[in-house]
Formats: sequence, structure tokens, C-alpha cells
Amino acid sequence: MNRFVRAALATAGGAVLLALTATPANAYSGPVYQGNDFAFTEYINDDIVYACDAESDGHRVYTEYYLNNGSFRRVDDVGGSNGVCEGDDWTQTPYWVSRYRVCETTVGCSGWKTTDGLGGNSVKAGDPKFQTPRPIQAKG
Repeated sequence: MNRFVRAALATAGGAVLLALTATPANAYSGPVYQGNDFAFTEYINDDIVYACDAESDGHRVYTEYYLNNGSFRRVDDVGGSNGVCEGDDWTQTPYWVSRYRVCETTVGCSGWKTTDGLGGNSVKAGDPKFQTPRPIQAKG
């Protein structure tokens, strides 16, 4: 067998082996800040989003976000600056967060952060299937 053909086959085989053994990395976007308050996404497709109040100033903190289907959502950190972030979990749905920002009442919002997400495979806006996230909490 020609040595160039062997080299090409070895390279192709290595690429296939690498593709088969690679595991998906967890996606993480953020954080974005408004003062010390922040928001971030996580999980494989950026399908969990959090709002985190990190200031004891009495201002409500929330995260505004868009899903890959174009629908607008909001999650509030209802516990205030108690060290626990409030979040929405879309992992059991075909949706993920496409962009988000953190806001603080009477102060303003951060800039928008665009996520990596899954890419492609969008779901039509208004699709009634899986329109409610699972609320979750995490340590801030």
C-alpha cells in the first residue's frame, strides 16, 4: 500500500476515534453583571438560566431572556440577597436560552449576552409543548 494512502487512513482513523470518544462539554455562558448582581446559563445547551441578587440593597433582581424559539421570559430572584440564585431549567424540553441579561429594579440592566446554545433545530414560536420550565435554585 502506498505510504501516502496509509498516512491518510491513519489520520482519518484517528479523527473518527477522537470523535467517538469525545464527550459533550457543559456549556456555560456568563456571568453578566449589574453592579454585583449577576445572571448566567449552564448545562450542555445553555438550557438553565439563573438570576442572582448579590447586594443587600432592597432592589429586586431578575433575569430577562429569550429562548431559541423567540419567546421572551423572565426569572426573578425572589429570595433577595440570601445567597441562593433562582433559575429556570429547560433541560427536559427542546428549548434553550439564546440570550439573556440581568436587571435590577430602579437601577437598570446589563447588556445582552448571547449563548452558544445548541444551534439550529429551532422550535416554532407559540408551540404549546413544553412551555413551562422547571424552577430551580443554586447557591450564588
